[in-house]
Amino acid sequence: MIPQTMYDPARDCFTSSSPPKPQAQSPSKNSRKRRLPGTNRDSEEEEIGNVPSRSPSPHRPLKRPNIRKERALDPLPAESSHGEPAAKKPCVGVDVVKKHYNDRREIGRSARKYSPIIKLRAFNNWIKSCLIQKFTPYTSDHPLVVLDMGCGKGGDLLKWDKARINIYVGVDVADVSVSQARNRYRDMKRVGFEASFYVLDCFRRSLRDVLPRDHPPFDIVSMQFCMHYAFESERQARTLLENVTRGLRLGGKFIGTIPNSEIIESHLKEGELKWGNQFYRVEFEKPLPNGCFRPPFGHRYSFFLQDAVEDVPEYVVPFGAFRSLAEEYNLELLYRKPFMDIFQEEKQDRELGYLLDRMGVVDQDGRRGIQGDERECAAFYLAFAFEKRGVRLQAL
Repeated sequence: MIPQTMYDPARDCFTSSSPPKPQAQSPSKNSRKRRLPGTNRDSEEEEIGNVPSRSPSPHRPLKRPNIRKERALDPLPAESSHGEPAAKKPCVGVDVVKKHYNDRREIGRSARKYSPIIKLRAFNNWIKSCLIQKFTPYTSDHPLVVLDMGCGKGGDLLKWDKARINIYVGVDVADVSVSQARNRYRDMKRVGFEASFYVLDCFRRSLRDVLPRDHPPFDIVSMQFCMHYAFESERQARTLLENVTRGLRLGGKFIGTIPNSEIIESHLKEGELKWGNQFYRVEFEKPLPNGCFRPPFGHRYSFFLQDAVEDVPEYVVPFGAFRSLAEEYNLELLYRKPFMDIFQEEKQDRELGYLLDRMGVVDQDGRRGIQGDERECAAFYLAFAFEKRGVRLQAL
């Protein structure tokens, strides 16, 4: 019987519906099979479907030592159980976001398969896979090191594993989410990178507070669907960018996904303070002063995403201001594209288009993509990439 595979958004991977095969003599545990999409696959490899795999670099052995398990089980760093030092006055916006994600009930992997936004989740994961593949080096003369700011529950761990990185650092303000990310990493099979996790508010504290002094610089800093919280104030945005640029090596990439400020501005200029559909909702309390985002910080709105976000305060990231501010920190813009433009460019790619099919991102007629209200929701976002240029700053 041919095994049937389906995308599992709860695990961000593929699973087989056929009964498990009897355990046979397998190759050595030190071997780690990698196949390009479109080639024959063993059933055990059906679970991987994030970023097409690449050949291992000389710095990436096929099996990492058990130190990864030891690091994953280390106690969280010396920060209070609520993620903030007691001496500092808490920030209301950060506290609301932290409480929201800490309080979200873990519904389990099987239940998430029936989420009303299952295709939207899959589409967004595909976008992140495109971004990771595009800006992760295929070869390197040093181990590849990644910082996942706002790592949440570790939803991108498999994507980074497929990108064949060597070292992963995940940080998030929500301590419960960080614990879940650590457990997710611990439960991964045949993982090929070392990982460490920290509870940290990257918008108000330095990475140097938690990272070892001799930690290697990062090749990539990733911020997926979370950077908009930093634009509550200029100070928070600058602290974030200082963490990014001090953490990156020269030539390193800063990638991420954020709401598209042009979409937001177009609605506000039409006099709409509230818009959305059955899946998402954006609501402002008051119109824009002077019809523009000046100053560019503190433009708050309430955001709802069905089965994911419950009316959490978010902040507009005016992209022009973001780009100008990033340039002050030696970060030069390489890439800016709305989600639907990325889809149009990559949907026919041999590997990424095939990945769309495997993830079930197709409409009722079998055409690749999402339609209707889900498409409108996805169009709310864009992806970006910056490169660190200029003189070398003081190392972490």
